Amino acid sequence: MDRPTGLVNLGNTCFLNTALQILSACSIFQKSLMNLNIPNLVDTDCALFLKEYLSFCRISNHVRNPHRLKEYLGRLFSQYRSFEQQDTNECFLRILDIIEAALRPAPDNEECPEPPISPRSNPRQALRLYGSWAWKQTAGVLCAETRCFYGQFREIVTCRRCHKENNNFTLFNSLAIPNLSEGLCAGIESATMSIDYIDGYTCSRCKRHTKCRKKCLIWKLPKILVMQFPCKGLGSLETELVFDVAGTSKAFDLKAIGCHRGEDSLNGHYYSYVIFNSKWFCLNDEQCHIVKDILAEVPNEDVYTVVYERRYT
Repeated sequence: MDRPTGLVNLGNTCFLNTALQILSACSIFQKSLMNLNIPNLVDTDCALFLKEYLSFCRISNHVRNPHRLKEYLGRLFSQYRSFEQQDTNECFLRILDIIEAALRPAPDNEECPEPPISPRSNPRQALRLYGSWAWKQTAGVLCAETRCFYGQFREIVTCRRCHKENNNFTLFNSLAIPNLSEGLCAGIESATMSIDYIDGYTCSRCKRHTKCRKKCLIWKLPKILVMQFPCKGLGSLETELVFDVAGTSKAFDLKAIGCHRGEDSLNGHYYSYVIFNSKWFCLNDEQCHIVKDILAEVPNEDVYTVVYERRYT
């Protein structure tokens, strides 16, 4: 195939088509799925969706029909049973949930105690040790195929009286970027380094009810970084992003852009731009055309989802 395939609009299903096109551009994810051997999967609705998705991905026609995928999606989530417009971002994440449920490994009942950390330990080394333990506890139960979408937040809660610091690590598989007035990089920074002040906090050290400072930042970046723009209106778009997280520099390449034209996410029309064989294409349901200059063609006011993939050299 010299170009990606278009998808039939079944009636207000441009949201599904856009989610599928964005997913198809995630090469790390696609490679892991294509290596799957799933003849022994129990035929749950999630497994049936996955089997249909794998068959769907292997179709080489210039236009594919996603009607069976929509049927299985409707069995699992009631809002997809009708032909009303839906949010493509939510649909994208629901598809990941379904694939995760179909492939989730059996639970490992073996206990994994917290790592012993001496008070004399180097603080940075201790954080890394605890962050790695938390990652194994949370991301370790996910299937390998969808784990590439997950990163890790570090939440720091500091008592404002005795300054004791507590750390907590949580997973994320997408970032909502509400403010883009100063460009993409500034929007990412403001959304991922939030600071709040919370009343009524009980400190484990001084035992007082006090006000604490809560800071949240990215600790571990995913292999595939999905960013969603609920307010739309992107000031600038970059084909490459470089992050400095936990002392290491990571480069990401732009892989897909989901766009929405309309007043709100449950109306209007969705379409996408994806990279295929090192060339950019615009995919609008059944239609597909090559794009010479992605930064010049994409209407910044329509940008709704952006996907970057980590570069490995």
